[in-house]
Amino acid sequence: MKKALIIFLLIISMLLCGCNGGNIVDNESTDTQTATATDDSAEDNLYLDIERFKPDGYATSKFAFDDDETIINLVFPKEWKLTPDTKGTYSVERDGKAVGMLIRGVIDDVDQWKKIETKKEEYDGINAVYVIEKSGSGDSLKFRHRFFYTYTVDNVERSITLVTSCSEINDFTLSKLHLSAFLQHTSQDAGFGVLSHLKSKDSILILGNSFINTSDIGYILQEMLNVNGKNCIVEAISIGYATVETYINDPYIVEQILSGYYDVVFICGFYSSSEIDNLSVLKNYCDSSKTELVIFPAHNENTSVINSAKTRFPSLLCLNWKEEINQLIASRAATSNDFCRQDSYGHSTALAGYVGAHMIYRAIYGSVPQKSISYPIDQSYVNSKLGDYAQTGLAKVFDTSDVLYFN
Repeated sequence: MKKALIIFLLIISMLLCGCNGGNIVDNESTDTQTATATDDSAEDNLYLDIERFKPDGYATSKFAFDDDETIINLVFPKEWKLTPDTKGTYSVERDGKAVGMLIRGVIDDVDQWKKIETKKEEYDGINAVYVIEKSGSGDSLKFRHRFFYTYTVDNVERSITLVTSCSEINDFTLSKLHLSAFLQHTSQDAGFGVLSHLKSKDSILILGNSFINTSDIGYILQEMLNVNGKNCIVEAISIGYATVETYINDPYIVEQILSGYYDVVFICGFYSSSEIDNLSVLKNYCDSSKTELVIFPAHNENTSVINSAKTRFPSLLCLNWKEEINQLIASRAATSNDFCRQDSYGHSTALAGYVGAHMIYRAIYGSVPQKSISYPIDQSYVNSKLGDYAQTGLAKVFDTSDVLYFN
């Protein structure tokens, strides 16, 4: 009878999951492997037998630190309810029961838990770490999920931690929490006039891969200039799979740049770290002919490479075409399907091309285009998808009333 009772208690302990809290510390080493004194490695995978909650759907929750203008968005099961306490910690509840907690910083009890599995991802300015970990052994055995997010605001690192009971996270919820976080900014700079010294110039070159062709950005910008009485010629060159390296090795284009034929070059093609050195070569060509060079990433380019280019060459303006589209997707009626073709590469559509052309126009002329275009995209279609974007140049429509703040 006593043996049966022990077996029963062991089964119950396997099904239950721990979710311990803790104080906040500044940093966490995500590589440290820890274990309790009573650890039994034979029990490491018992969490796989725990039944998981399947949500009916998901909803995005917004969080920020104090008065930050940067918001981190996390995708949670819609059944979760977050309740703040006086310390700025949020209790995660479902059906009236606590199933986890969300805090600023790092929980200081990590040395009491053994890491069973760790996954790390870096995307769009966020470092996301996921850990399944256990504590205790036998009757005291517990498992929990821990999600750790870091991002930077004005060169200051922000970090938050979510811990939940093991039974609360199925595979799809795990993917949502680990890979679907994204940042938004409540203030924005529409870039009016940042290239105003070029407004009397008359030659623009845009270099990129097939996204330049599919988006029709060259044709759209030329039409925008024409109907608004601007005497400027646009040349947009599209080469499949092109990178920055493609163009510094093109003798004709290099010769044209060195001759000063173009007043400004907008360069796409930031897919790997090697493009930073290639950008240096292109910059030298442009500098020698006093040609303006602008970093202009298309929608499928690598965010970390773009950021590295901006850091390496702070004197170069970056008109972040990719980010502008992402902001419009996040805050307007338009969806990714409106900006991206449904093919294997998600090629940019003419609506994306309109956005890029609009960015270039207002950067040079210091205002939005006053007159509508009709080719190769109609202004009425643009307005139906982007609202007042054509009139304001503001990508975001942001309501902070639903942002939850860490004090």
